[in-house]
Amino acid sequence: MREKSYVFAMNGGEVSPLALGRVDLSRMRISAEVMKNCFPRVIGPMMARPGLAYLSSTDGDGEARNIPFVFSATDTALLEFSDHKLRVRIGDELITRAAVSTVVTNGDFSSSTGWTLTTAGGGVATISGGVLTLQTPVRGGTTLAKRSDTVSVPDQNVEHAVEISIDRGPVKFRCGSTDGGDEYIQETELRTGFHSIAFTPTGGTYHLQFSVESEAERIVSDVSIAASGVMELTTAFAAADLFKLRHAQSGDVIFITSSDQSYQPKRVERRAQTSWSITEYEFLDGPFRGKTADVSLTPSARTGNGTLTASSPFFKPGHVGTVFRLSHSRTVVSASLAGDDQYTDEIRVSGNSRYDIDSDGENENTEERDVEIVLAGTYTGNISYQISDNEGEAWQKFLTIISGSTGTITRTPGSANTIVQFRAGFLAGDYTSGTATVTATYAGGGGDGYVLITGVTNSTTATYEVMSRLHDSEETNDWSEGQFSTLRGWPSAVALFEGRLCDGNGISRDGPHHAADTRIRARPGHEVRQAGPIDRNDLLWSRLCPADMEVQLRNRVEGPGHGFRA
Repeated sequence: MREKSYVFAMNGGEVSPLALGRVDLSRMRISAEVMKNCFPRVIGPMMARPGLAYLSSTDGDGEARNIPFVFSATDTALLEFSDHKLRVRIGDELITRAAVSTVVTNGDFSSSTGWTLTTAGGGVATISGGVLTLQTPVRGGTTLAKRSDTVSVPDQNVEHAVEISIDRGPVKFRCGSTDGGDEYIQETELRTGFHSIAFTPTGGTYHLQFSVESEAERIVSDVSIAASGVMELTTAFAAADLFKLRHAQSGDVIFITSSDQSYQPKRVERRAQTSWSITEYEFLDGPFRGKTADVSLTPSARTGNGTLTASSPFFKPGHVGTVFRLSHSRTVVSASLAGDDQYTDEIRVSGNSRYDIDSDGENENTEERDVEIVLAGTYTGNISYQISDNEGEAWQKFLTIISGSTGTITRTPGSANTIVQFRAGFLAGDYTSGTATVTATYAGGGGDGYVLITGVTNSTTATYEVMSRLHDSEETNDWSEGQFSTLRGWPSAVALFEGRLCDGNGISRDGPHHAADTRIRARPGHEVRQAGPIDRNDLLWSRLCPADMEVQLRNRVEGPGHGFRA
C-alpha cells in the first residue's frame, strides 16, 4: 500500500497557543508555537538565523534609529538617526572624512577678506553680521561670491568635503580647479539646510563659487572643510522622537515627517555616495486652511522680500515658515530689466475693447482690455510689447518703444473678446546697457500670490519672501493661511504613489476608525501640493490613493483618528 507522507513547511510563522486546537485550519500545519532565532521562508522550511557581527556603536552609544536608503540594487545606504545627528553607513562602514590641513579662510563670514563679491546689473552681495547675503533684484543681472584657498601637496588627491550651511536657499554652488570652474563639484542647487559635499582636489588650489538669480534674498551662514572623523549632519530630531518619524523615498531623496506633527518635514538628499544633505521641506503654494482671523493684510512688495502688515494683532512667532495666499482683484507687474531676453511677468488680458455703452450707435472704449504701462530708468535698448494667444507658448511683438523712452502709455493688447498673455521686455539683441523699470497695470486682472513668512516682528507685522508673485500690493481681505506651520502643526504622515508625494494630518470627522480631515496631493514628478476636505465621492483622491495605498498611509499615522480615506 502506497503511503502519502506529509510535508511540513514552517513558513507560517508563530501562532498563539490559544489557536493550537484549530486543527481545521490548514495554516496550523505550517506554523509553530515558538520560532526563536529562526526565519520562515515563503517557499518552504524555516532557516536558522544567520550569525551577527559587531559593526560599530551608535553615536555616543545612545538611542538611534536606522532607516534604509536604496538608491539602486547595488547602491544602498543605512541612515542612522540619533539625538540631533545623522550618520550614514555604506557597505556597513560609516562615511568618514580624511584628516587634511585645507581650510576655507573666513568661511564663517566674520570678515570679507579673501572673498570676491561680483555683481552686475543691480545684483547685491554683502558680508555682514556673520552671513553672506546674495540677491539679484534686476532681471538679467548677476550676483557672485567666490574665493580660493590652497591645498598642500600631501592633501592633494585626497577626498575632502565642503560643509555648507544655507539659512535661506536655494543657492547655486560649484567648486573647481579654476576660477569659476566646476571640475570638482558641478554646479548644484543647495536648499535651506546643511550640506556635506565630497570632492577630491588634484592641484594646489580650489575655487568656491556661490551665485543666485533670485529677486529674494539668499543667505549662506558658514562654509568649511569637514574635520576628520565620521561625517555627521545636524538634525532637528531629538532622541525621544526618533521612532515617531515617518519616511518615504523617491530616487535620491527621503522625505521625513513626524507623527506628533512637531517637526517641519525634512529632505535627506544623496548627491553622491559620500555627499549628503539634510534640508527643509518648504510648502510653496499650499495647502491652505482658509482665512483664520477677521483681519486684512497689506503686503509691501509684489516680488522679492517684503513686510506683511495686519490691520489688527494677528501674527505669532509660530507663523514663521507659514505660506499665505493673498488674492487681489487687479494685476500689477513690475520688473527692472538689464539684459537680452528679460521680461516682466505675464498679464492675462480678456474682455471687450469697445461697446455701445449708451446705445447711441457709437462704440465707446470700455477700457476692459486697457493696460497702463510706465517706463522709467536709464537704459539704452528697445523695449518691446508682446502678446501670446496660446498661454505663452509663442509670442508676437506688436509694439516697440524707442530706446531710452520713459513715461506712461496705455495699450489694448489683443482683439476684442479674446484671451491673450501680455508682457514687456528686451528681445534678444535689443538690449545695450542700463536698467529699464517697467510697470504694467491691468484693472481687469487679479489672482493669487503666495508668500512665505520668514520672521515675525510683532503681532501686526511679519517679514516674508515671495514664492509666487503677488498681483498687487494693496490691502486685501481675501487671503488664506497655510495648513502647516509650527503654530498649526506639521504633516504627520508621508507616502509616495505614482510619482506623487502625499502628506497629511488632522482629526477625523467620522470617528476613530476613519481618516484625517486633510489630504494633499502633488502632480507626478513634482512636490506642489493641493488640499481640501476629504469627500467620500472625491474620485481624484480615490485614483490617487486606492485601497492598498489607503492602508499604507493609515499605517503611517500614529494614534486613533488619524490617517487617510479614499
